Amino acid sequence: MKLTKRAGYGLRFLVLLAREPERFRSARDLAEQEGLSETFVRQVLMRLRRAGFLETERGRRGGYKLAQPPERIRVAAVLRALEEDLVLALAGERARGFYEPDKRCPTAAFWTRMERKFWEDLEETTLADLL
Repeated sequence: MKLTKRAGYGLRFLVLLAREPERFRSARDLAEQEGLSETFVRQVLMRLRRAGFLETERGRRGGYKLAQPPERIRVAAVLRALEEDLVLALAGERARGFYEPDKRCPTAAFWTRMERKFWEDLEETTLADLL
């Protein structure tokens, strides 16, 4: 499965923060730990903060930490906050395009049912389940 870097790393950052719920972590610290640019990390963290998943504190010991317990943070809500038009793709490394079945497709009902089940599972899964 593939998803955008923003969605994948955003969920990853929340899991890292949930492992130490009382500790504030800086964007720089997370960027260094994950080998990412600090600008990218800050952009993702700001989206998560605006969505209410993170709180911030300024200063030398400041940074980001969870704004609510991991048990209350639903994976589906996180992914929706990070991506306006979230597309989760079951694609291999060489995939070039995506097939989107229309109503004439004999497999359309199957794919619709699979997508619905997938989102139901994301709605039931919390950040605590990923720890």
